[in-house]
Amino acid sequence: MNQLEQELRVYRPVKGLSGLPSEFVWPRYEGRCVGNLAQTAAGLLGAELPGALPALDTDILDGLTDGVKRVVLLVMDAMGWLQLQRVMAQHDDLVFHSLADKGRLVPITTTFLSTTNSVLSTIWSGHPPLEHGLLGFELYLREWMMAVEAIGFSSVHELFSNTLLRWGFEPEEFLAVPSVGQVLGPQGVSTVSVIHKNFTTTPLSRMHFRGADEVRGHSYASDLWVTLRQALAALASCSGVAAEPNCVYAASSSFAASGAKLTNCASTIAGTACRQSTKTPTPTARPPPPRRRRQWVYPGVR
Repeated sequence: MNQLEQELRVYRPVKGLSGLPSEFVWPRYEGRCVGNLAQTAAGLLGAELPGALPALDTDILDGLTDGVKRVVLLVMDAMGWLQLQRVMAQHDDLVFHSLADKGRLVPITTTFLSTTNSVLSTIWSGHPPLEHGLLGFELYLREWMMAVEAIGFSSVHELFSNTLLRWGFEPEEFLAVPSVGQVLGPQGVSTVSVIHKNFTTTPLSRMHFRGADEVRGHSYASDLWVTLRQALAALASCSGVAAEPNCVYAASSSFAASGAKLTNCASTIAGTACRQSTKTPTPTARPPPPRRRRQWVYPGVR
């Protein structure tokens, strides 16, 4: 166990907290959390997210951020820090060894609750769950007088059946905070998502991808890398930046883990790479973005 992991495990904001299991990891929204990734990426690309959580503490990526023009954020849903370490110990040919060698492999905390829709909404907005409003997988929506699962936004009795969509629900209008695409676009930074094809148009994805310039679907974990490489090559071509086949591995890499338990939570790797240039539907259309050199790509693995 390294020093940072030990610090995250033992941290409590105040003394005397009782009833928490010893393995509970407290979210560190002030600079050691997945919620700090969005502001970090924005800052690397010369932009900012007003009102969002601050960037990661400088010691986490110290020495790895000079000259960054593209950012790739790879999210492995439900892959915990300890799980990842066990897998890497068993398989020495994984890409994550290369990322760790060229960058830095460290744990940071996730949100509370550390469930998919809550964590991803924080990553895609830079705001904690209390601000974006997705506090758990199941929510009671007073306006609809219904308990729903908050990914497909259907009745808890008809999971992923598009119940609310059939009734006129508009996902793009639901979250109380803007997505990173909506905030970074006007600042000259494009955003792209590479995600499994089954999730490209779910209500939750439509919330996250507001303002994104393109959403690319992939079929398997293996072709995620092919799709990502194609996206990066297309971005390099459209932005006039020379293509770098290994740019996803260049510069910084950091891990996001923990939550209620370090063994049962989302993990995230941040590296450097590229952006894109076609639009997904948004509530209010804006003109096509100009040719840009600063880039943000979000590949999601589920």
